[in-house]
Formats: sequence, C-alpha cells, structure tokens
Amino acid sequence: MTLFNWASLGTDAHAKNYAINYGLHRTSRAELAPLYDLGSALPFPEISERDAKFAMSYGGHYRVFEIEPRHIVRTAAGLGLDADWTMTRAREIVAGLSDAFSTAATSRSAGLLKQLDRGV
Repeated sequence: MTLFNWASLGTDAHAKNYAINYGLHRTSRAELAPLYDLGSALPFPEISERDAKFAMSYGGHYRVFEIEPRHIVRTAAGLGLDADWTMTRAREIVAGLSDAFSTAATSRSAGLLKQLDRGV
C-alpha cells in the first residue's frame, strides 16, 4: 500500500487509512483491509513534486522530491521486507499505474454516462 501511495502521489495516506480485517472467528488470520480513502495529487498540475509532502515518511523523508529508492528500501526493511522484492514490486506498481488509472476513469465515465442517459 505504501508503494502504491508513493507511486500515485497519494499525499494524504496516513495511519488511519489502513485497517485490519479479521475473519468471523478470532482464530482466523488477520489481513490488511481492501484499499480505501485513496487520493492522488497526480491530476492536479498545480501541485508540483517539489511542493508535495506525504503524510507518512519514507526512510525519514516526507517531501516527494527527496524520496529515493534507498529510502523506500529502508522503510520496507523496517517492515521485514526484502530489498529485491521491494524494488521488483515498486517497478510493477509504477509500470501498471497509468493503465490502472485509465481503466478506472474509463469505467467510471461509462457508468456516469449511462446514468445521465437514463435521465432524471
């Protein structure tokens, strides 16, 4: 999730945007809840990478332009994640981001147009 927020310029991602789901029985394994309350500064050209700040740090850095791959790896290592896995996953997320946003926007637009076509 933090990799997605870094890649998508999700500057409002903070601790209250993460949740844990438990199964019906307390013996079930806890899992990270589905993504929610996601926002991105990408659609706003007036928010430059120089000015943007994350709500949570990456390797002790909050300002977008200061964050380098080593900071992401340092943050991941603190969570027990392997550096190679982290970089591979970061590349996958970055590579798929444009298509994911485009698909979501197209789907949303199509749904809204259907509603508008139905009228009041």
